[in-house]
Amino acid sequence: GISPYVECADRLDGFFGECRNLRICVDNATAGGQVVSEWFPSSKIRRVPLPLKNLVDKLNSGECNVIGGPRSLISPWIVFSYGYSDEYTVGNNIISKTFYSFQTRDDDHQWSDFVNWIFRALIAAEHRGITKESADKFMKTSVFGKEFENMFSNAIAAIGNYGEFFAKHSRGLVPREAFNEVNTGNTGLISSFPLGQRTHKIGPDPVQGSVMDIIVKRGILRCGITSKMHADVWKGMDEDYCRALSASLFEGNGTKVEFVEMDTVENGFVGLDRNEVDILAGVRATLEADVLEPTTGKGYTFSMPYFHGPLDNDSFGSKSIALVTREDDSQWSSFVFWIVSATILAEENGTTQQYGNEMPTVNLFGLSFKDMFRRAVSAIGNYDEIYHRSPFIPQRSGQNMLNLNLLGPQLYDRF
Repeated sequence: GISPYVECADRLDGFFGECRNLRICVDNATAGGQVVSEWFPSSKIRRVPLPLKNLVDKLNSGECNVIGGPRSLISPWIVFSYGYSDEYTVGNNIISKTFYSFQTRDDDHQWSDFVNWIFRALIAAEHRGITKESADKFMKTSVFGKEFENMFSNAIAAIGNYGEFFAKHSRGLVPREAFNEVNTGNTGLISSFPLGQRTHKIGPDPVQGSVMDIIVKRGILRCGITSKMHADVWKGMDEDYCRALSASLFEGNGTKVEFVEMDTVENGFVGLDRNEVDILAGVRATLEADVLEPTTGKGYTFSMPYFHGPLDNDSFGSKSIALVTREDDSQWSSFVFWIVSATILAEENGTTQQYGNEMPTVNLFGLSFKDMFRRAVSAIGNYDEIYHRSPFIPQRSGQNMLNLNLLGPQLYDRF
């Protein structure tokens, strides 16, 4: 928007001097608009229906002196293309984050996996210097069958790697922000998943006979783990995330967890497949384990990674560690995913274990679990507290740092 008022908005100042005249137009449909509205008094906000041109029209008419939206959509080139010709500047602060992605139904895991790994291949290709012209250098895979062994190279040959794809569609007019760059391992990747536009809609309780229903009725969570017990105590990031799930399921009690030691990761998958455990902790997320794990011949669902490390014998990719669930219960898999994300959100917001009750409530898993985030953080703390409590991992650095406000590259090579 107009320079002085953009500076006011950056400072969250709508009260002093000329900032008293701050008027921000935001769209009335997306989570970003909701977040902006939460940061400023309602008297400073004008909710405007999409498309973006409506916001620019309000800027032109003087009804607003600032507009809020995704940086790529409110870039000067786009705003000027809608007929705005006055002074215009873009602020420095990012106050919300939105991830754009493909969306598939959760009743066909093979198709969802196929879509996910095609996109990941575009990112990996850029990281490895493989372009549209050299697409045949990318790895083959048999996890989707012989017919699709060249699926990655075919995709890259069609549209190029992620960088080529971005350049083609931005036409050099929309800048590639840092968070859309590929992380090379030196900066943080730890970032919570956006909660989106939260509503009071109440989601379904656990389905009878589902994993969550069975765990609650059993009264204990069974967590498969490959790390060893130390001095008769289970301690580490893997163990703490199992305790966080226990607390979320059992009204804040993080001790209702049975650790089932697995001598190998392969046997862990067997135990998970046979329902001997409800979850595996501390497993590296790979293409094969996600789509067609060799020991069981089945695919599995991985949570958001909670630890990143370099591969032992590979100059590319990273070793991302996560929790694992079976693919046949999307409600349980989603529950696990969001508990990991909640601990990261807590660190981003400066919420420690002592103040876990300041975490937001969510109704999407039924009213019985509306305090799931609060219970988890109150039981085991935020991500930083979990990390520093574990004695068996290296000093926190690189990709295990927060990517706060997405100021650094967030895309990374998952192969």
